[in-house]
Amino acid sequence: MVLVQVPARKTLFNDATFSDIKILQIYNGRTKEYHAHKAVLCGHSGWFMKALTGPFMEASDPTIEIHDDNPEDFEAMLRYLYTMHYEPDEDILYVDRGFFTPSGLYILADKYNVDGLAMRALETFGYDDDVLLSDEHCEKVIEAYYSVCMIVNSAMGKAIAGYLLRHSMAFMKGYAFGKIICKYPVVGADILLAEKRMECLGKCNRPHKGR
Repeated sequence: MVLVQVPARKTLFNDATFSDIKILQIYNGRTKEYHAHKAVLCGHSGWFMKALTGPFMEASDPTIEIHDDNPEDFEAMLRYLYTMHYEPDEDILYVDRGFFTPSGLYILADKYNVDGLAMRALETFGYDDDVLLSDEHCEKVIEAYYSVCMIVNSAMGKAIAGYLLRHSMAFMKGYAFGKIICKYPVVGADILLAEKRMECLGKCNRPHKGR
């Protein structure tokens, strides 16, 4: 008897095999369909656990609709749920892989209660500290995150504020930044708190004079 070896699947991501739930991800009138598995979704996401096991229609419906999330970030999050792994895409611009994608993934990780992905997003935010953002990109990074997040002192807010204080002081002294603060006051609070933390850290690291 000849045994035929079947290559092992690296992941069941978007694989109809054993799929027991279909995700319809809808954004700007466009729909993308994913074959998913409740055990995987619920095992790594508190949001899916609640939606698929609680007293909601989705718990018994074979299809669940997801609205408004950025499609690329949503797919990356789904892949993470199946692989527990995320690496920045080296084929896209650094401003995207180092800033926009990590902040977008953090937003989704926070929404869907995927703690591991939130930590990984923070690790990859601005990971090349030698690359500086233009003023225009600083504005866009702030808007991309703070148009969604209104919580002071979030982990990603700390990361954004820390980056701005290290690399974008000239930008923060300009008129455009004042307008941003008026539009998104939370970023102003985050920067103030980050400054205070840096001051405290500096004081703690100063050598104490002997009496």
